[in-house]
Amino acid sequence: MGSADHHSALLAKELVELQQGSANLAEQATALEKAAAGLEAQAFAATTTLKGEASFILGGVPGYGSKGAPNSKGGSHTTLNDELRLNLYTSFSGKDLLRVRWGAGNFSSYPFGTSTSNIFKLIHTENGNDQVFLDRLYYQFPIGKNDQYKVSIGALIRNNEITWIPSVYRSDVLDYFSTGGGSGVYNKALGEGIGISWKQPVPAGKPALIANLNVIVSGSAVNSGSSSCSAGCNNGASGADSSYGIDNAGSGINALAQLGYQGENWGLALGYRHGTTQTAVRSANGVAGTPLADGQQDNSVAINAYWHPRHSGWIPSISTGFGYNLVNGSSTAPGPQSSRSWMVGIQWNSPWKTSDAAGVAIGQPGNAAGATGSSPWLIEGFYRYQISNNLSLTPALFYGSGVSTSNANDGGQPIFNGLGGVIQTTFSF
Repeated sequence: MGSADHHSALLAKELVELQQGSANLAEQATALEKAAAGLEAQAFAATTTLKGEASFILGGVPGYGSKGAPNSKGGSHTTLNDELRLNLYTSFSGKDLLRVRWGAGNFSSYPFGTSTSNIFKLIHTENGNDQVFLDRLYYQFPIGKNDQYKVSIGALIRNNEITWIPSVYRSDVLDYFSTGGGSGVYNKALGEGIGISWKQPVPAGKPALIANLNVIVSGSAVNSGSSSCSAGCNNGASGADSSYGIDNAGSGINALAQLGYQGENWGLALGYRHGTTQTAVRSANGVAGTPLADGQQDNSVAINAYWHPRHSGWIPSISTGFGYNLVNGSSTAPGPQSSRSWMVGIQWNSPWKTSDAAGVAIGQPGNAAGATGSSPWLIEGFYRYQISNNLSLTPALFYGSGVSTSNANDGGQPIFNGLGGVIQTTFSF
Protein backbone atom coordinates (compact mmCIF):
# COMPACT_ATOMS: atom_id res chain seq x y z
CA MET A 1 0.00 0.00 0.00
CA GLY A 2 2.80 2.34 0.84
CA SER A 3 4.27 1.95 -2.63
CA ALA A 4 0.90 2.63 -4.27
CA ASP A 5 0.38 5.73 -2.17
CA HIS A 6 3.82 6.96 -3.15
CA HIS A 7 3.09 6.54 -6.88
CA SER A 8 -0.28 8.23 -6.50
CA ALA A 9 1.38 11.20 -4.85
CA LEU A 10 3.93 11.46 -7.66
CA LEU A 11 1.19 11.31 -10.31
CA ALA A 12 -0.82 13.97 -8.49
CA LYS A 13 2.26 16.20 -8.32
CA GLU A 14 2.99 15.71 -12.04
CA LEU A 15 -0.66 16.44 -12.86
CA VAL A 16 -0.47 19.72 -10.94
CA GLU A 17 2.75 20.64 -12.78
CA LEU A 18 1.14 19.80 -16.14
CA GLN A 19 -1.86 21.95 -15.29
CA GLN A 20 0.43 24.84 -14.36
CA GLY A 21 2.42 24.38 -17.60
CA SER A 22 -0.79 24.29 -19.62
CA ALA A 23 -1.91 27.53 -18.00
CA ASN A 24 1.45 29.15 -18.81
CA LEU A 25 1.21 27.99 -22.43
CA ALA A 26 -2.31 29.41 -22.66
CA GLU A 27 -1.09 32.74 -21.34
CA GLN A 28 1.79 32.76 -23.86
CA ALA A 29 -0.58 31.85 -26.70
CA THR A 30 -2.88 34.72 -25.73
CA ALA A 31 0.07 37.10 -25.65
CA LEU A 32 1.23 35.91 -29.08
CA GLU A 33 -2.27 36.35 -30.50
CA LYS A 34 -2.38 39.92 -29.19
CA ALA A 35 1.07 40.64 -30.63
CA ALA A 36 0.08 39.16 -34.01
CA ALA A 37 -3.12 41.22 -34.03
CA GLY A 38 -1.09 44.35 -33.33
CA LEU A 39 1.35 43.59 -36.14
CA GLU A 40 -1.52 42.84 -38.52
CA ALA A 41 -3.14 46.17 -37.67
CA GLN A 42 0.13 47.99 -38.40
CA ALA A 43 0.92 46.14 -41.64
CA PHE A 44 -0.01 47.11 -45.18
CA ALA A 45 -2.91 45.30 -46.76
CA ALA A 46 -1.97 42.25 -48.81
CA THR A 47 -2.82 44.26 -51.94
CA THR A 48 -0.50 47.18 -51.08
CA THR A 49 2.67 47.71 -53.09
CA LEU A 50 5.37 50.36 -52.93
CA LYS A 51 7.29 51.07 -56.14
CA GLY A 52 10.12 53.53 -56.60
CA GLU A 53 12.00 55.16 -59.46
CA ALA A 54 15.26 57.10 -59.16
CA SER A 55 16.80 58.97 -62.11
CA PHE A 56 20.19 60.60 -62.65
CA ILE A 57 20.24 62.92 -65.66
CA LEU A 58 23.49 64.30 -67.09
CA GLY A 59 23.10 66.84 -69.88
CA GLY A 60 22.73 70.39 -71.09
CA VAL A 61 21.66 72.74 -73.87
CA PRO A 62 24.72 74.90 -74.67
CA GLY A 63 23.83 78.58 -74.89
CA TYR A 64 20.22 78.27 -73.77
CA GLY A 65 18.92 79.94 -70.62
CA SER A 66 20.42 82.10 -67.94
CA LYS A 67 21.17 81.80 -64.26
CA GLY A 68 22.43 84.87 -62.53
CA ALA A 69 23.14 88.25 -64.07
CA PRO A 70 21.66 89.42 -67.39
CA ASN A 71 23.53 88.26 -70.49
CA SER A 72 25.12 85.42 -68.55
CA LYS A 73 25.05 81.94 -70.04
CA GLY A 74 24.48 79.88 -66.94
CA GLY A 75 22.33 77.52 -68.96
CA SER A 76 25.35 76.60 -71.08
CA HIS A 77 26.85 74.41 -68.39
CA THR A 78 26.46 70.65 -68.24
CA THR A 79 24.34 69.66 -65.25
CA LEU A 80 23.78 66.49 -63.25
CA ASN A 81 20.28 66.41 -61.80
CA ASP A 82 18.28 63.86 -59.90
CA GLU A 83 14.66 62.90 -59.39
CA LEU A 84 13.00 60.39 -57.06
CA ARG A 85 9.43 59.06 -57.25
CA LEU A 86 7.81 56.75 -54.71
CA ASN A 87 4.41 55.29 -55.60
CA LEU A 88 2.16 53.53 -53.10
CA TYR A 89 -0.74 51.52 -54.51
CA THR A 90 -3.37 49.80 -52.40
CA SER A 91 -6.76 48.20 -52.98
CA PHE A 92 -9.58 47.41 -50.58
CA SER A 93 -11.79 45.33 -52.86
CA GLY A 94 -9.40 44.14 -55.54
CA LYS A 95 -11.14 46.37 -58.08
CA ASP A 96 -10.48 49.82 -56.62
CA LEU A 97 -7.15 51.68 -56.30
CA LEU A 98 -5.75 54.28 -53.93
CA ARG A 99 -2.59 55.90 -55.27
CA VAL A 100 -0.17 58.06 -53.31
CA ARG A 101 3.04 59.43 -54.83
CA TRP A 102 5.90 61.35 -53.27
CA GLY A 103 8.53 63.14 -55.31
CA ALA A 104 11.82 64.97 -54.92
CA GLY A 105 14.36 66.50 -57.29
CA ASN A 106 16.82 69.33 -57.81
CA PHE A 107 16.02 70.73 -61.27
CA SER A 108 16.02 74.50 -61.81
CA SER A 109 14.43 76.67 -64.50
CA TYR A 110 17.19 76.23 -67.09
CA PRO A 111 18.09 74.47 -69.22
CA PHE A 112 15.48 71.72 -68.72
CA GLY A 113 13.16 73.64 -66.46
CA THR A 114 9.89 73.11 -64.67
CA SER A 115 8.11 75.92 -66.51
CA THR A 116 5.25 75.23 -68.94
CA SER A 117 6.87 77.71 -71.39
CA ASN A 118 10.12 75.78 -71.91
CA ILE A 119 10.13 73.41 -74.90
CA PHE A 120 13.31 71.73 -73.58
CA LYS A 121 11.47 70.68 -70.43
CA LEU A 122 12.17 67.04 -69.54
CA ILE A 123 9.64 64.52 -68.23
CA HIS A 124 11.85 64.04 -65.16
CA THR A 125 12.11 67.61 -63.85
CA GLU A 126 11.00 67.75 -60.22
CA ASN A 127 12.42 70.76 -58.39
CA GLY A 128 12.45 71.77 -54.73
CA ASN A 129 16.10 71.35 -53.69
CA ASP A 130 15.64 67.61 -53.12
CA GLN A 131 12.87 68.15 -50.57
CA VAL A 132 10.24 65.40 -50.49
CA PHE A 133 6.68 66.51 -51.28
CA LEU A 134 3.31 64.90 -51.93
CA ASP A 135 2.81 64.66 -55.69
CA ARG A 136 -0.31 62.46 -56.20
CA LEU A 137 -3.26 61.48 -54.04
CA TYR A 138 -6.37 60.02 -55.63
CA TYR A 139 -8.80 57.10 -55.50
CA GLN A 140 -10.30 55.08 -58.37
CA PHE A 141 -13.25 52.68 -58.27
CA PRO A 142 -15.53 50.97 -60.82
CA ILE A 143 -19.28 51.49 -61.19
CA GLY A 144 -22.02 50.35 -63.54
CA LYS A 145 -22.86 47.07 -65.19
CA ASN A 146 -19.80 44.83 -65.51
CA ASP A 147 -17.75 47.65 -63.92
CA GLN A 148 -17.42 49.33 -67.33
CA TYR A 149 -17.16 52.82 -65.81
CA LYS A 150 -14.23 53.97 -63.68
CA VAL A 151 -14.45 57.00 -61.39
CA SER A 152 -11.30 58.87 -60.31
CA ILE A 153 -11.36 61.48 -57.55
CA GLY A 154 -8.64 63.12 -55.51
CA ALA A 155 -6.88 66.15 -54.12
CA LEU A 156 -3.80 65.68 -56.34
CA ILE A 157 -4.76 64.12 -59.65
CA ARG A 158 -3.48 64.79 -63.20
CA ASN A 159 -5.72 64.80 -66.25
CA ASN A 160 -3.41 62.90 -68.60
CA GLU A 161 -3.16 60.01 -66.10
CA ILE A 162 -6.91 59.41 -66.07
CA THR A 163 -7.31 59.96 -69.82
CA TRP A 164 -6.27 57.68 -72.67
CA ILE A 165 -3.29 59.20 -74.53
CA PRO A 166 -3.51 57.80 -78.09
CA SER A 167 0.24 57.49 -78.70
CA VAL A 168 2.79 54.66 -78.57
CA TYR A 169 5.85 56.92 -78.75
CA ARG A 170 7.64 56.58 -75.39
CA SER A 171 11.04 58.27 -75.26
CA ASP A 172 10.62 59.34 -71.62
CA VAL A 173 12.90 62.32 -72.38
CA LEU A 174 11.39 65.58 -73.69
CA ASP A 175 8.07 66.40 -72.06
CA TYR A 176 6.48 67.88 -75.19
CA PHE A 177 6.49 64.62 -77.13
CA SER A 178 4.72 62.82 -74.26
CA THR A 179 1.59 64.91 -75.02
CA GLY A 180 1.27 63.40 -78.49
CA GLY A 181 1.31 66.83 -80.14
CA GLY A 182 -1.88 67.88 -78.36
CA SER A 183 -0.27 69.82 -75.52
CA GLY A 184 -3.26 72.17 -75.23
CA VAL A 185 -5.69 69.32 -74.47
CA TYR A 186 -3.38 66.88 -72.66
CA ASN A 187 -1.71 69.64 -70.64
CA LYS A 188 -0.94 67.51 -67.56
CA ALA A 189 -3.03 69.74 -65.28
CA LEU A 190 -2.47 68.71 -61.65
CA GLY A 191 -4.75 69.54 -58.73
CA GLU A 192 -8.11 68.72 -57.17
CA GLY A 193 -10.31 66.85 -59.58
CA ILE A 194 -12.78 64.20 -60.59
CA GLY A 195 -13.12 62.13 -63.74
CA ILE A 196 -15.06 59.26 -65.25
CA SER A 197 -13.78 56.85 -67.89
CA TRP A 198 -15.69 54.37 -70.03
CA LYS A 199 -14.45 51.56 -72.26
CA GLN A 200 -16.76 49.44 -74.36
CA PRO A 201 -17.04 46.00 -72.72
CA VAL A 202 -15.38 43.61 -75.17
CA PRO A 203 -13.04 40.61 -74.81
CA ALA A 204 -9.46 41.57 -73.91
CA GLY A 205 -7.47 42.80 -76.90
CA LYS A 206 -10.51 43.41 -79.10
CA PRO A 207 -11.37 46.84 -80.61
CA ALA A 208 -13.32 49.14 -78.31
CA LEU A 209 -14.75 52.64 -78.05
CA ILE A 210 -13.33 54.83 -75.27
CA ALA A 211 -14.73 57.98 -73.62
CA ASN A 212 -13.32 60.21 -70.88
CA LEU A 213 -14.61 63.24 -68.96
CA ASN A 214 -12.70 64.99 -66.18
CA VAL A 215 -12.34 68.34 -64.43
CA ILE A 216 -9.05 69.33 -62.77
CA VAL A 217 -8.50 72.54 -60.80
CA SER A 218 -4.83 73.41 -61.27
CA GLY A 219 -4.49 77.06 -60.21
CA SER A 220 -1.75 78.23 -57.85
CA ALA A 221 -1.30 81.28 -55.64
CA VAL A 222 0.03 84.12 -57.81
CA ASN A 223 -0.29 87.87 -58.07
CA SER A 224 -3.05 88.84 -60.44
CA GLY A 225 -2.15 90.88 -63.52
CA SER A 226 -5.17 93.11 -63.00
CA SER A 227 -4.41 96.72 -62.12
CA SER A 228 -7.21 96.59 -59.55
CA CYS A 229 -5.49 93.80 -57.66
CA SER A 230 -3.08 94.96 -54.97
CA ALA A 231 0.16 93.18 -54.14
CA GLY A 232 -0.44 89.78 -52.69
CA CYS A 233 -3.83 89.31 -54.35
CA ASN A 234 -4.25 85.61 -55.03
CA ASN A 235 -5.80 84.72 -58.34
CA GLY A 236 -6.39 81.11 -59.21
CA ALA A 237 -5.27 79.85 -55.83
CA SER A 238 -7.20 76.64 -55.44
CA GLY A 239 -4.27 74.61 -54.23
CA ALA A 240 -2.76 77.22 -51.92
CA ASP A 241 -5.84 79.18 -50.82
CA SER A 242 -9.00 77.10 -50.53
CA SER A 243 -11.14 80.22 -50.05
CA TYR A 244 -11.25 80.60 -53.84
CA GLY A 245 -13.06 77.28 -54.23
CA ILE A 246 -12.85 74.59 -56.86
CA ASP A 247 -15.71 76.09 -58.90
CA ASN A 248 -14.18 79.56 -59.27
CA ALA A 249 -13.20 80.59 -62.82
CA GLY A 250 -10.06 82.14 -61.32
CA SER A 251 -8.99 78.82 -59.81
CA GLY A 252 -7.56 77.29 -62.97
CA ILE A 253 -10.35 74.97 -64.15
CA ASN A 254 -9.45 72.38 -66.82
CA ALA A 255 -12.53 70.59 -68.23
CA LEU A 256 -11.51 67.80 -70.62
CA ALA A 257 -13.60 65.51 -72.85
CA GLN A 258 -12.37 62.75 -75.15
CA LEU A 259 -13.82 60.17 -77.53
CA GLY A 260 -11.61 57.50 -79.06
CA TYR A 261 -11.37 54.12 -80.72
CA GLN A 262 -8.73 51.57 -79.72
CA GLY A 263 -8.14 48.87 -82.32
CA GLU A 264 -5.99 45.79 -81.98
CA ASN A 265 -2.86 47.61 -83.19
CA TRP A 266 -4.01 51.15 -83.91
CA GLY A 267 -5.98 53.92 -82.26
CA LEU A 268 -7.61 57.29 -82.88
CA ALA A 269 -9.00 59.95 -80.53
CA LEU A 270 -10.47 63.43 -80.56
CA GLY A 271 -9.98 65.55 -77.44
CA TYR A 272 -11.24 68.91 -76.18
CA ARG A 273 -10.30 71.01 -73.15
CA HIS A 274 -11.75 74.26 -71.80
CA GLY A 275 -9.48 76.26 -69.52
CA THR A 276 -9.93 79.31 -67.30
CA THR A 277 -7.55 81.79 -65.65
CA GLN A 278 -4.21 80.24 -64.61
CA THR A 279 -4.43 77.18 -66.87
CA ALA A 280 -1.73 76.72 -69.51
CA VAL A 281 -0.63 74.85 -72.62
CA ARG A 282 2.03 72.26 -71.73
CA SER A 283 5.69 72.72 -72.81
CA ALA A 284 4.82 75.49 -75.27
CA ASN A 285 7.14 78.10 -76.78
CA GLY A 286 7.54 81.32 -74.80
CA VAL A 287 4.37 83.33 -74.13
CA ALA A 288 2.18 80.54 -75.59
CA GLY A 289 2.97 78.46 -72.51
CA THR A 290 2.31 81.08 -69.84
CA PRO A 291 -0.81 80.73 -67.65
CA LEU A 292 -3.98 82.50 -68.79
CA ALA A 293 -4.30 86.01 -67.36
CA ASP A 294 -7.32 87.62 -65.70
CA GLY A 295 -10.49 87.33 -67.78
CA GLN A 296 -8.97 84.93 -70.30
CA GLN A 297 -10.16 81.47 -71.23
CA ASP A 298 -9.13 78.96 -73.86
CA ASN A 299 -10.63 76.16 -75.92
CA SER A 300 -8.23 73.48 -77.12
CA VAL A 301 -8.79 70.61 -79.55
CA ALA A 302 -6.51 67.72 -80.50
CA ILE A 303 -6.67 64.77 -82.84
CA ASN A 304 -4.24 61.89 -82.36
CA ALA A 305 -3.61 58.54 -84.00
CA TYR A 306 -1.10 55.70 -83.81
CA TRP A 307 -0.24 52.37 -85.40
CA HIS A 308 2.16 49.67 -84.28
CA PRO A 309 3.22 46.35 -85.82
CA ARG A 310 1.82 43.19 -84.32
CA HIS A 311 5.33 41.94 -83.57
CA SER A 312 8.36 43.86 -82.29
CA GLY A 313 11.41 44.19 -84.52
CA TRP A 314 12.65 46.36 -87.36
CA ILE A 315 9.26 47.72 -88.40
CA PRO A 316 8.61 50.84 -86.27
CA SER A 317 5.41 52.12 -84.73
CA ILE A 318 4.18 55.57 -85.69
CA SER A 319 2.34 58.17 -83.60
CA THR A 320 1.06 61.54 -84.72
CA GLY A 321 -1.08 64.36 -83.39
CA PHE A 322 -2.23 67.91 -84.04
CA GLY A 323 -3.61 70.48 -81.62
CA TYR A 324 -5.03 74.00 -81.72
CA ASN A 325 -5.51 76.29 -78.74
CA LEU A 326 -7.87 79.29 -79.09
CA VAL A 327 -7.46 81.99 -76.43
CA ASN A 328 -10.11 84.66 -75.94
CA GLY A 329 -11.25 87.13 -73.31
CA SER A 330 -9.99 90.51 -72.17
CA SER A 331 -7.00 91.02 -69.94
CA THR A 332 -5.35 94.09 -68.46
CA ALA A 333 -1.98 92.32 -68.49
CA PRO A 334 -0.02 90.63 -71.28
CA GLY A 335 -1.20 87.07 -71.58
CA PRO A 336 -0.85 84.03 -73.84
CA GLN A 337 -2.17 83.99 -77.37
CA SER A 338 -3.77 81.34 -79.56
CA SER A 339 -1.35 78.60 -80.65
CA ARG A 340 -1.04 75.34 -82.56
CA SER A 341 1.15 72.25 -82.22
CA TRP A 342 1.88 68.91 -83.90
CA MET A 343 4.26 65.96 -83.78
CA VAL A 344 5.20 62.72 -85.53
CA GLY A 345 7.16 60.03 -83.72
CA ILE A 346 8.45 56.63 -84.81
CA GLN A 347 9.73 53.98 -82.42
CA TRP A 348 11.38 50.58 -82.73
CA ASN A 349 10.82 48.14 -79.89
CA SER A 350 13.44 45.41 -79.37
CA PRO A 351 15.41 46.38 -82.53
CA TRP A 352 18.62 44.59 -81.53
CA LYS A 353 17.96 43.37 -78.02
CA THR A 354 14.74 42.40 -76.29
CA SER A 355 13.31 45.24 -74.15
CA ASP A 356 15.49 47.92 -75.78
CA ALA A 357 13.83 50.78 -77.67
CA ALA A 358 14.87 53.48 -80.14
CA GLY A 359 12.98 56.36 -81.64
CA VAL A 360 12.90 59.69 -83.45
CA ALA A 361 10.30 62.44 -83.17
CA ILE A 362 9.78 65.79 -84.86
CA GLY A 363 7.22 68.51 -84.26
CA GLN A 364 6.33 72.10 -83.50
CA PRO A 365 5.39 72.93 -79.90
CA GLY A 366 2.59 75.38 -79.21
CA ASN A 367 3.50 78.88 -80.32
CA ALA A 368 1.64 82.18 -80.45
CA ALA A 369 1.23 83.41 -84.01
CA GLY A 370 3.54 86.33 -84.71
CA ALA A 371 5.45 85.89 -81.44
CA THR A 372 9.21 85.81 -81.19
CA GLY A 373 10.35 82.49 -82.59
CA SER A 374 7.03 82.07 -84.38
CA SER A 375 8.05 78.83 -86.12
CA PRO A 376 9.73 76.66 -83.50
CA TRP A 377 10.90 73.19 -84.44
CA LEU A 378 11.88 70.39 -82.11
CA ILE A 379 13.61 67.11 -83.05
CA GLU A 380 14.51 64.27 -80.69
CA GLY A 381 16.34 60.97 -81.05
CA PHE A 382 16.95 58.38 -78.32
CA TYR A 383 18.07 54.83 -77.60
CA ARG A 384 17.06 53.12 -74.37
CA TYR A 385 19.32 50.30 -73.17
CA GLN A 386 17.43 48.02 -70.79
CA ILE A 387 20.43 46.78 -68.84
CA SER A 388 18.27 44.74 -66.46
CA ASN A 389 14.68 44.62 -65.29
CA ASN A 390 15.48 47.40 -62.83
CA LEU A 391 18.05 49.53 -64.67
CA SER A 392 17.94 51.44 -67.96
CA LEU A 393 20.32 53.87 -69.67
CA THR A 394 18.95 56.35 -72.22
CA PRO A 395 21.23 58.64 -74.26
CA ALA A 396 19.27 61.23 -76.26
CA LEU A 397 20.00 64.17 -78.54
CA PHE A 398 17.57 66.93 -79.46
CA TYR A 399 17.60 70.11 -81.54
CA GLY A 400 15.41 73.19 -81.24
CA SER A 401 15.06 76.17 -83.56
CA GLY A 402 13.06 79.37 -83.21
CA VAL A 403 12.96 78.88 -79.44
CA SER A 404 11.75 81.94 -77.52
CA THR A 405 13.99 83.23 -74.74
CA SER A 406 14.07 86.37 -72.61
CA ASN A 407 16.51 89.14 -73.55
CA ALA A 408 18.62 88.13 -70.58
CA ASN A 409 19.25 84.74 -72.11
CA ASP A 410 21.70 83.64 -74.75
CA GLY A 411 23.70 86.86 -74.67
CA GLY A 412 20.66 89.05 -75.28
CA GLN A 413 19.32 87.18 -78.33
CA PRO A 414 15.49 86.86 -78.38
CA ILE A 415 15.48 83.43 -80.05
CA PHE A 416 17.63 80.34 -79.73
CA ASN A 417 18.73 77.66 -82.19
CA GLY A 418 20.82 74.85 -80.85
CA LEU A 419 21.54 71.27 -79.88
CA GLY A 420 21.12 69.62 -76.50
CA GLY A 421 21.46 66.17 -75.04
CA VAL A 422 21.12 63.99 -71.96
CA ILE A 423 22.26 60.64 -70.61
CA GLN A 424 19.46 59.42 -68.38
CA THR A 425 19.98 56.58 -65.92
CA THR A 426 16.85 55.19 -64.27
CA PHE A 427 16.59 52.69 -61.43
CA SER A 428 13.25 51.07 -60.63
CA PHE A 429 12.62 49.17 -57.43
